[in-house]
Amino acid sequence: MNKNIWLFSLTSFLTDASSEIIFPILPLLLTIIGASPVDIGFIEGLSEFLSNVLRIPAGNLASTHKAKTLIIGGYLTSAISKSLYISSVLLNTWFFVLLGRSLDRVGKAIRTPGRDALLSSSSSKTGIVFGIHRTADTLGAFVGSLFVLWFFYRFGSNENSLKLLLMIALIPAFLAIIPLLFVYEKENYANISKQDNIIPKDFYIFCGVLFLCSLSNFSYAFYILLGKAKNLSYFNIALGYVMFNLIYAIFGIPVGKLYDIVKNKHLLFSITLLILSITQLFASINFYIGFLMFGVFSAFYDVIGRALVSFYKISKRSKAYGIYGFSVGSAILTANLIMGVLSKFGIDIAFKTEAGISFISAIAWYIKSVLQTKPHN
Repeated sequence: MNKNIWLFSLTSFLTDASSEIIFPILPLLLTIIGASPVDIGFIEGLSEFLSNVLRIPAGNLASTHKAKTLIIGGYLTSAISKSLYISSVLLNTWFFVLLGRSLDRVGKAIRTPGRDALLSSSSSKTGIVFGIHRTADTLGAFVGSLFVLWFFYRFGSNENSLKLLLMIALIPAFLAIIPLLFVYEKENYANISKQDNIIPKDFYIFCGVLFLCSLSNFSYAFYILLGKAKNLSYFNIALGYVMFNLIYAIFGIPVGKLYDIVKNKHLLFSITLLILSITQLFASINFYIGFLMFGVFSAFYDVIGRALVSFYKISKRSKAYGIYGFSVGSAILTANLIMGVLSKFGIDIAFKTEAGISFISAIAWYIKSVLQTKPHN
């Protein structure tokens, strides 16, 4: 396979190792410095909003210029953003968490359309390509969250441990930039014809339905808050997060292979939404089972969603991935805000309500899959 797959996978491994040292403890830190569930929903929502605003422009830019420069800039921006979390703890205000989280999402928006376009053009088997990338990405998350678990076991789960973990996370974040220097970009997007530049109407419909059916796909942060509401220790919550990332990593490649061999690829996404509904229902009953199933859902959602973009045979793939990212990010933004409000009535109730919405979305996408069984040429 194209070497870009392995270079991007290594970068994603290191980036997620860094991120997943931070993200499992971030909701806990926010509660320590006085943030409410609504505040956390606002932080996640606003950061996703800023990310969404840049998705389409970043995709357009990557389609007409060297995507590699944008990709490196995006990863570097995310690495720098992680230092702001330390400031928030030192100054006892969640403002710098908001700033850092927003900057991190901006970096992701800048890098993702071009990166996914280069990945999708690396092989005709897009399912396995995104499966490999997702597995490497999530293995990094597994290593990062496992490190947090070991750290809590070795040094105790206290506020000082949380602060030290934030500083350690900066190391892999900056190391992740190195593999990107060797990425090879072959295509000259500037020479794509006007006809190739057109995004088909069906793709916009796909992204619109994707948005509506993803309105219950809220952030992992609420799963962590669920564990806290059930009076679990930092160690036990971190253990649940490790289980989530392990399952997420294990399912990446099998889901990619499944996508490549199944004829009705849209039907797989209906099954994905059904898994989300079951996940949210089980999470309200048992934290560990819910987090484990969230790993299964996340592997299906990420691999199948990204692979479906290439299903539409769009030449200007960076632009297409920008539109796709905008749809997914907008849905997550809305879902986080909805979940933040619902959590005021009890986080268990919020999870059960979202499970019902996810089930309705699964039925809606199933109807779409029945109507759309042939690939576009």
